[in-house]
Amino acid sequence: MRSFNAIICFTELIPPVCSFKVLRVLVLVYCIGMEDYPIKHIAKLLHLRYIGLSHTPVRKLPKEIGHLKFLQTLLLDDTGIKELPSSVRLLKQLMCLRVDEKTRVPDWIGEMTSLMELEMTSPRTEARDAQWCRQQVLCKAVREGVGQPEKSQSA
Repeated sequence: MRSFNAIICFTELIPPVCSFKVLRVLVLVYCIGMEDYPIKHIAKLLHLRYIGLSHTPVRKLPKEIGHLKFLQTLLLDDTGIKELPSSVRLLKQLMCLRVDEKTRVPDWIGEMTSLMELEMTSPRTEARDAQWCRQQVLCKAVREGVGQPEKSQSA
């Protein structure tokens, strides 16, 4: 598999990504329950070119992320990541980096010669928070089978 996308998903439904040896695109957006998900294994996916973790509570990137020599895009907005590991500077092909206002951008970021786009998103709005809450409630309802048509009872 070359591309894996999980959007508005519970992590217990996501297979371990370390089994996708030739994965090039990994998108885990609005995923719930990432606290126990083995995110450290993404550094073993040496063919990755794109990582999208937007709006997913990751909190910390593995320091081994610098091993991803082909990585071109890293989207980390609204993840809770406060600091980029210093190994990010080893990503010589990184062209796009998106973080949020909580992430401290290190001084060495200017030394990344391939970086074409550095985006720092603005603080969350109440409308965006409300939308996120609605999506969580919807996901929970779907997961628990709420809203499923009732089985008719025949007499």
